[in-house]
Amino acid sequence: MCNNELVTRFDGVQVFSTTRELGSGHLGDRVTAWRREHPNLRPLEVNVRQSSDSSRHCLTIVVWWEHAH
Repeated sequence: MCNNELVTRFDGVQVFSTTRELGSGHLGDRVTAWRREHPNLRPLEVNVRQSSDSSRHCLTIVVWWEHAH
């Protein structure tokens, strides 16, 4: 590791994903429901990723979190 790299401490990662065929419009609802069910977890970083191949389009939301103090 380089001296100038920032290391972030996190307690866990939650991954939400769907394909366009399954209805990516509901993905935000799933994330919101998870947040409501886990008020003791504080998100540290959120990444949204999109990938696709010749037949599928996938949307993924990755949430790095820590326990709230």
